[in-house]
Amino acid sequence: MATKEELEDLRDLLPEAILKLSREEQDAYLQRVWEFYREQEKHEQEELKKNEMFQSQISNYPRKHEKIYKYSEDFFDPDLLTAIKENQLNSFLTPVTQNLYSCPFFTQDYCRLLLEEIENFELWAHENNIQIQRPNSMNNYGVILDLIGFSSFLGEIVQKIARPIGTEKFREFGGDSLDSHHGFVVEYQIGKDKDLDFHVDDSEVTLNICLGKEFSGGGVYFGGIRCAQHQGSPFNENERIEFPHKIGVALFHAGSHRHGATPITSGFRSNLILWCRSSKYRNEVDYRVCPDWCGYHNVLPVSNTHHHHHHQHDHQH
Repeated sequence: MATKEELEDLRDLLPEAILKLSREEQDAYLQRVWEFYREQEKHEQEELKKNEMFQSQISNYPRKHEKIYKYSEDFFDPDLLTAIKENQLNSFLTPVTQNLYSCPFFTQDYCRLLLEEIENFELWAHENNIQIQRPNSMNNYGVILDLIGFSSFLGEIVQKIARPIGTEKFREFGGDSLDSHHGFVVEYQIGKDKDLDFHVDDSEVTLNICLGKEFSGGGVYFGGIRCAQHQGSPFNENERIEFPHKIGVALFHAGSHRHGATPITSGFRSNLILWCRSSKYRNEVDYRVCPDWCGYHNVLPVSNTHHHHHHQHDHQH
C-alpha cells in the first residue's frame, strides 16, 4: 500500500475525469496507479538482474570479428555519410509513404560479418548451455545486441545517423532529441518465426536494416500511424503499404507507425532493429491528448472487414 504522502504527491497528476469523482474513488484510483508502477519497477529490477547474470555468463565469449563491435565509417554506405555531412538528407532519403523512408545503410560486407558473428555467438551459447535472452515478447529468435557488446556502437549510430535523420524527418515524434536505444536482431525462417503480427514499437523512431541472407516473401507492411489511444483503430486502404527487404537497406519509421512482417516463404531473413528513444519527448508529451500526426481522424468509415487484431505496445525495456 502507498502511504498518504505518496498518494498526495500523485493527486496533482490526476486526469480531469478522475478529479470529478469522490475523494475515496480518487484514492482507490491512485492506489491502482501506484501499484502498477511498483510492479513495473519490480519487473525492471528483475530484467536488470537477468541481464547482469547473462552478461557475466557470456563474458568469456571469444569474438569472431572483433572489429565490427566498434563504430567505423567503413561499415556504412558512403553516400549516406556524405548526405549527413553535407545536409543533403532530404534528397538522399527515398520516401516510401508519409513518415516512412528508406536508404542504403550498411555495406554488404558489414551485413555478412555481423550475421557470421551472431551465428557464431548463438552456436557458442548453445554449446555452453547458456539461454539467450530474446529481443522482445513477440520474437522467439534473435539476440539483443546491447547485451552482447554492441551497446556503444549502436549508441553512436543513434547520435551520428538516426538523430540527424530524426531531426530532418521525425521532429514531431521526438526525432530531434533521440538519446537512448534498444537494439536487437530478429530472425525469420520456415519452422521458426515466419511472420510478425501487426504492432507498434516502444520507440520514437525505429530503424530497420535487412542483413540477409537469401529469402523470398518476408516483407514488412504498414498500416497507419496512431497515437496510444487509437492503436487498435482500423486503417484506410491507402495507409496499407508493403515494403520488400533488400540487404543493407534501412527503413526509418515512427515507432507509432503500425506494422508487421509478412510470412517468409523460403530461406532465412535477419534484420537489425534499432528502437531510438527520446527522454525529452517522453517527459514532455501528454499521452492523453491525441496529436496532429495520428491518422485516426483521416479514416473513412468503412465496413469492419479490414480491422486487424492488434497487439499493444511491445513493452520490452
